[in-house]
Formats: sequence, C-alpha cells, structure tokens
Amino acid sequence: MRILSLILALLALAGLVWQFQVNALKPGLAAPGIRLWLMAKHFTHVANALAALMLIRAALGRTEPNLAASAVLATTMTGLVYAHFIAPPEPLPLPHWYPDFLLHRAVPIGMAAWWLAFAPRPPAFRPLLWVTPALAYLPYATARGALTGIWPYKFLNPTVQPLPVILLNLGAVTLAFLAMTLVIQGLSRLVRKPLFLEE
Repeated sequence: MRILSLILALLALAGLVWQFQVNALKPGLAAPGIRLWLMAKHFTHVANALAALMLIRAALGRTEPNLAASAVLATTMTGLVYAHFIAPPEPLPLPHWYPDFLLHRAVPIGMAAWWLAFAPRPPAFRPLLWVTPALAYLPYATARGALTGIWPYKFLNPTVQPLPVILLNLGAVTLAFLAMTLVIQGLSRLVRKPLFLEE
C-alpha cells in the first residue's frame, strides 16, 4: 500500500510540475512566481496538491480517514466536472496533453481506486469536513477574480454570467460536492473495510 501510495503521489506531483513547466511556453509566464500564481487559481491544482500531500502521508504510514475522504472527493469532482463541462472537444496538443491527462484523468481515477482498495473508512459521516477544500476555494476564487479581473472558470465570471446565475452556480457546485459525500458515505457502508488490508 505504501509503495502504491507513493507512486500515485508522484503522478500527482508530476502533473503539477509538468503543468508548471508547460505554462512557461505561454507569453508572459516565464517567471516562476507568475506561473505558480496562475496555477493557484484552478481547483484542479488545489485538489491534486491535496491528494499528493495525503498520499505522501499514507506512504509514511500516516493515513487519516477524513483527509483521505476529502482528497478523494476533491479529485473525483475535479475529474467529473472537467470531463462533463470543461474538457475541450478535441484532445489538447502536445505537450499540454500530458499534465492535462495526469491531473484530470489519471489521478482522479487512481485516487478513487486507491481509496476503495487501501484507505481506512471514516469513522463518522462528516460532509462539511470533507468538502472544506471546495468551500474554502469558492470564496477564494471569487475574491481573487474580483481583485484581478481574471476568473478561473466561466461559471464564476460576472462579465459572462449575471449575478443571480453565478449564485445559482455556486449553490449547484456546493450541492454537487455534498451529494458526492453521500456517495463516499454509501461506499463506506457498502465496502466497510479496504479491499486490501495492509498487514
């Protein structure tokens, strides 16, 4: 379990580092600080960084059930939302395809499989705790967009959507995350123990 946790953590970190390097190809993004600032606006990168942190702890034998549930929730929602609402109709050109695949496909699928196979189940249903990264991200992204005029996603952008629609979007995203906590709780009850217990 520890080796697989480390491998998955390295995949998440590889995707983040690869995205950081690929961003240097864009005009005006040569400075590392600017590239980090750009990456920090997307929930994809926040979710993958959370997953990498949690997986490194797991590789060290320090798996925390609620942190694991929060990380799998964040990466799963990242993959689902990207696949259904954000992904372009055609694959991204190289080299942009590589970090896109790792961060939006490989890590979310790998995290779901890892959680089912190895993660200790949460002792209690803690939906608000599990969605904390998303609940913290939404006001952060909104404030950041209002201050800089650069919005990470169209559904938050008041120059594209009227305020009532933005509020509905925020509510829908929050409800979607809360609904996914029910899925995690249901799986925790259905599969009460990890499929592969570490001896």
